[in-house]
Amino acid sequence: VAKRRNKNKPVTEYKVVKTLFANECFNAMGLLFESVSDVTVRAMQRDVKLLAVDTRVFRQKRLAYEQERCETILECLMHTPWAKVLPSDTLSAVCDACEIVKYDGGVRIVSELDEHANTYFFQVVAGSAVEAQ
Repeated sequence: VAKRRNKNKPVTEYKVVKTLFANECFNAMGLLFESVSDVTVRAMQRDVKLLAVDTRVFRQKRLAYEQERCETILECLMHTPWAKVLPSDTLSAVCDACEIVKYDGGVRIVSELDEHANTYFFQVVAGSAVEAQ
């Protein structure tokens, strides 16, 4: 990884900042945020292989995934009477906060003894669960 010594000087003048090896990455902030990279990265040997992610495609896929996820959650929530009376902005906030979780048979989902017992709402989406006292 190299940085330009002076942004007003020709592109040929760089200072080596770091050498990258297998499993190290660069420009991760550009993937998550629309930021401009201020470094130049050069291959230092033949056949350097990289895992490359196009940020535009990543954002499109992430947006499509989030939209599909929210539609799935909304469809599930609309089977409950209380969700039908919520204002749309509140329902949207509930969708954003929801997470689909999976449990294997016999695994305890929640117990009255758990610290978080009263802080979660659950709705069975598929399969079955048993309430016990």
